Amino acid sequence: MIDSHAHIHMIEDDYEKANIIERFRASGGKLIIDSGVDNKTNRKVEEDSTKFDIIKCTQGIHPEIFIKGSEVYDDNATESNLATIFTEYEKIITTSKHVIGIGECGFDYYWLDKLNITNSDEIKALQRIAFKQSLQLANKFNLPVIIHCRDKECSSEATQDALRLLKEVGVPKKGVFHSYTGNATNVAQILEMGFYISFNGIITYKKANNVRAILKSTPQDRILLETDSPYLVPIKSRAKGRSLMEPSLISETAEYVAMLKNLETHELWDQVYRNITSLFGDII
Repeated sequence: MIDSHAHIHMIEDDYEKANIIERFRASGGKLIIDSGVDNKTNRKVEEDSTKFDIIKCTQGIHPEIFIKGSEVYDDNATESNLATIFTEYEKIITTSKHVIGIGECGFDYYWLDKLNITNSDEIKALQRIAFKQSLQLANKFNLPVIIHCRDKECSSEATQDALRLLKEVGVPKKGVFHSYTGNATNVAQILEMGFYISFNGIITYKKANNVRAILKSTPQDRILLETDSPYLVPIKSRAKGRSLMEPSLISETAEYVAMLKNLETHELWDQVYRNITSLFGDII
């Protein structure tokens, strides 16, 4: 089992973190990709990957750091501070031996709409600058990108903005649209550009017909699986009272995806392993 996107760094208690990792390993887990969202967590995921051999990390500047009211909002993330943020960001990437990707980074228009942000155009501009600079770093270090792209309801604006910027800047190692919940009609463009799409517990939710449609449109050789832990507990585990996701529970998502793709679960995992290797190289 491979968890291609998690936030293990959010577990502050080292004993609990070790237990979570051991449960994953005991259930057959081979790799967790721990993703940073700002420079504080970028340092944490690098520390995690140093302490635990089962963890690799990616370094990201999340688009929600600009949105007041979001969980990862940073009031220091202003246009005047962006140069300093990215100088530190690049320094972490340069000095780490464990970074395998850039992200998560991208656009988030969902929370702009949900939180009724009045200066949304200004924040979209900041997200664009940060995403563009992240893509430039991916090119500089020849690393794939992990893209957070979330649209407001009944819209594909964020996805279209992301695709336009990807075409403008280009990323030779490609990457993955993680936890993608957009319009299935955009999947063809994402795949045509050579990107992967990653699925998590959302696909098991009753109202997630759009995500199931995305999976239907995604060929096996472009599928990754993730938890986005500690978020997005699959429906069966939710019913049992689980409120926090962890990597070992990715098996529930894998079983559901395999069923929808008419595969045996082990066949899906074999394909995911090949996909991970194709995208990130021999990291397992």
